[in-house]
Amino acid sequence: MCGIAGIVFAEKQKSANPLPESEIVEIVATMTSELEHRGPDQWGFHRSTGVALGHRRLSVIDLKDGQQPIYSESRKQVLVYNGEVYNYQEIRRALSDRHSFLTNTDSEVLIHLYEDFGTKFSCKLNGMYAFAIWDEIKNSLILGIDRFGIKPLYYFEKDGLLAFCSELKPLVRALNNLGETIEPNYHCFSEYLKLGWFPAPSTAVSGIRKLLPGEVLEYRNSRLKQVDRLPLPEPLNIEGKDKTKALTEHLEQAIERQLVADVPAGILLSGGVDSSLLAALASRNHKGIETFNIGFSSESRESKLADESLYASAVAKHLGCKHHSWKMTAKSLLENLDDCLSKLDEPIADPAVLPLLQICNLARKHVTVALSGDGADELFAGYLRHVMLLKKLKLQKLPAPLLKTFNYLSKSLPEKRYNDTRDQLRKIRLACELMTDLNYRTGPFGGKHSAWLGESPTLSPELLPSIFADQLEILEYDLRVELAGQMLPKTDRISMSTSLEVRVPFLDNKIVSLARNFQLSEKVQGGMNKAPLRQVLSTLLPDSIAKRPKHGFRVPLSEWLRTDLEEYSRSLLLDSSYIPEVIVSRKSVEQMLYQHNKQRIEHSNRIWALIALAHWLRSLSQITSTTDREMLQNNPQEIAQGKSA
Repeated sequence: MCGIAGIVFAEKQKSANPLPESEIVEIVATMTSELEHRGPDQWGFHRSTGVALGHRRLSVIDLKDGQQPIYSESRKQVLVYNGEVYNYQEIRRALSDRHSFLTNTDSEVLIHLYEDFGTKFSCKLNGMYAFAIWDEIKNSLILGIDRFGIKPLYYFEKDGLLAFCSELKPLVRALNNLGETIEPNYHCFSEYLKLGWFPAPSTAVSGIRKLLPGEVLEYRNSRLKQVDRLPLPEPLNIEGKDKTKALTEHLEQAIERQLVADVPAGILLSGGVDSSLLAALASRNHKGIETFNIGFSSESRESKLADESLYASAVAKHLGCKHHSWKMTAKSLLENLDDCLSKLDEPIADPAVLPLLQICNLARKHVTVALSGDGADELFAGYLRHVMLLKKLKLQKLPAPLLKTFNYLSKSLPEKRYNDTRDQLRKIRLACELMTDLNYRTGPFGGKHSAWLGESPTLSPELLPSIFADQLEILEYDLRVELAGQMLPKTDRISMSTSLEVRVPFLDNKIVSLARNFQLSEKVQGGMNKAPLRQVLSTLLPDSIAKRPKHGFRVPLSEWLRTDLEEYSRSLLLDSSYIPEVIVSRKSVEQMLYQHNKQRIEHSNRIWALIALAHWLRSLSQITSTTDREMLQNNPQEIAQGKSA
């Protein structure tokens, strides 16, 4: 995995105070250097008239000869690329009669594929990636990311200049050095608070955008346009075949494709269905594969509910994996909290970033590549909203008076989770809300919780899928909006901050194609979600694991916000003015903190969303307070001259 950055600029920039080319090149060198955590092994740079491209490399395949930028045979096209393409060997064989290959890397396959097929070449790729190609013949820059948005790419375009980067903060600093005014994207704050993330193409910074999943852009003659948007893979034809058998075979093949590496690889093992299935299938051909898990050491009820380490250890022992586990404490959380939030790059309202950082740090001590179960919940109906959808449709057919009575009774159930009985009633209430509110959102300030917000514009229709939509439309929303908005960015930023490459076999093109053949009624059976995955897992592991209810990768946040995190949250949210009153008033924040601390109403997700946002705003103010040219860890003059390490 890698990091990429660059700037393309017209000879006569339209800005009021254009910088000389040498300074722009130096700014790209700074951006590239700031991505060292994404690629600590090598760096490379391309410089030509009006163009500067930078690359940081994490060596995974062809450790000796895989350095970037990489050029076409004519040297008229140059590529910087971040990611892995799992079918590159197949594509390479198809291209070999027309092109000469100097390396064994997937990056060289991409540049030759572009030579043959132009901007439409990425439709042939199965993988996770973000790329930038400078085409000297066409005088154009091509930017693109994979169809699921696994790998990110941010960009800014104005007055004859386009800048891009794998991460937001280095791009912000670059624009600050270019003299651009940097402001938070306040107009999208309510979207963030309702959803838990900033939906693409918006970002947390005004003027900076991010590519949509599968989007390909072309910048030519100082104009930017979309030239392609990859669709989801077409459903796989398995007519007449046993679906469970087909799923087993294709998933095992996807795992094998994604375990190809010239460095050690392992699995992030939570003990749930998804990661246990990956470990079980991988263990068939990789005996003793290394697995990693994080648990919680507290003896409190909430900590015990959040801890899956015993299940993970049982799976690893059953499969003969080399298992590594570490217990997280509230003290270790506080010691790493600011560091963890800083690594997010853009606010994401998911406290699972805390154990994710710890498990990535643990894994990176032993491996460079790790498999994760991301995407399985979206593909195979793993969330409560999926389980309730069929019931929700039936409920909406009831007469209005009965529906009103049902809604009234559900609101009398508790909202907090402080003992087993009340927790079960709280879950019933949540299920009822899912069933009665057509626009119910599980985000921190979604649904009725938007009343806490000072400004609460209605979310755009593409962010509120109808329950009456086609099931394939719902699947596309789950993959290309929710998964791409929250889960995948969280995994990318946190894992890459530790220089760990996390791969996601469930988002292999073939698995997504296969999942599109399953109806929702096949994915949810007898009130149990992810039925197809459980059926496969039951052939490999005991039913105590295969049929265990969904747990989720969570932390005992509610408890921590009343104890170890109470002072931190109050200080950040009340002793500062980072969050504007017009978004959430100080009075509302005080009320939420009080109600949560007194165990009157469960506000942990809302408080965490505000913490992540306030911390990010504080970080942004520090970045933009000065123009900092001393961020280079390498000599900028050497980089600007086109030298590489």
